[in-house]
Amino acid sequence: MSNFILLTQGTGGDLYPFIQISNQLKARGHKVTLIADPQFEEVVERYGINFVSLYIPSQVEKLGVSISKEKMSETRAFNRAEMFRHFQMVIKICSYIHARCDHKETVLIGHENLSIVSQTIAEILKLPYGVIFPSPYFVMRLPMYGEAFSIDANIINQYRDQLNLPPVNDWISWLKTAKWKIGLWPEWFASNETAWIFELSLVGFIWNQEFETGEMPKDVEEFLDDGEPPVLITHGTSEPLKGGFFSASIEACKITGRRVIVVSPYDKALPPYLPNSVKRYKYLPFASLLPRLGTIVHHGGIGTVNQSLIAGIPQLILAHGFDRPDNGYRVKCLGIGECLPPNSWRPDMVAAALRRLMTFEVQERCREISLRPVNVTESVAAVCEIIDPTQI
Repeated sequence: MSNFILLTQGTGGDLYPFIQISNQLKARGHKVTLIADPQFEEVVERYGINFVSLYIPSQVEKLGVSISKEKMSETRAFNRAEMFRHFQMVIKICSYIHARCDHKETVLIGHENLSIVSQTIAEILKLPYGVIFPSPYFVMRLPMYGEAFSIDANIINQYRDQLNLPPVNDWISWLKTAKWKIGLWPEWFASNETAWIFELSLVGFIWNQEFETGEMPKDVEEFLDDGEPPVLITHGTSEPLKGGFFSASIEACKITGRRVIVVSPYDKALPPYLPNSVKRYKYLPFASLLPRLGTIVHHGGIGTVNQSLIAGIPQLILAHGFDRPDNGYRVKCLGIGECLPPNSWRPDMVAAALRRLMTFEVQERCREISLRPVNVTESVAAVCEIIDPTQI
């Protein structure tokens, strides 16, 4: 029996695959601790998984290293504070493992967006370490990470010195040192590319089936039955960082004469008044809802992308930030959707994109893609087989 420590940060799309993997590791007889954003403590513990907060209690800000080349010079002034928070996290997690875990039996698995934290911990404690990439974007951006770390190598290496670690001069080589490198998507969505700095083990999509499947409220059932399949507008579990996402989408549906279901827990993100043709909910089980829709307008999160693929419905992705534009590009290349950047979030342009998706050809292509084999249980099992310590 091994002791697995899993680290992730971000939204539900980043969390739920780690919950699935944690559950499977537990079922195999291993000890499991999931370290994540404090907002997810109740969700994680609901599954009987040991939870530890990613942040120390005094921290309010969430981590996030900006590595855009255009903003690199602007963000350098913040990097010292950012790195300080990262290394606070390293010290906290190392202390937790020291106090409660047998190092010889511990395996560390981290989300790519915490690579500097989890790889540093693995170095200090000499633990076997694996990195998980929820979508292709996260491996595509590694060279830029290497560049950003190189620019601020003096700052990072000062903290590494305090942790009794040697300085790093080649950050790309450092990023390659993980024992396991796993991509949570099928090869037909994105195969290993020559531009990537290493190959990944591609296991397929993973999401929380139990959380996303369930009975829908009676009024939703009545709304679905009372006319043509509506359009779903959602930003997943996250709040839009750019204004106009919901207002432009709702107005576009009004222009095209489509009924709408809006799902968002964030009141302030929505227009103050919604038309009668719009039904709004804070949560609905997407696995049950999506197959009954005509189209979905969403932010491009990988979890929403793969559920829409499986449901076989056209996707209009209004993408801003993180992996969303790349996910949208791949959906467009598959012929099952469109992707609009923020400067195109105008009702007329969103309406035009919706009309382009309302064709027999797009719907048939969506149906074809939905028939491709997807098995979450097998994907989770594949991850657990890859990170099995007996394979080291």
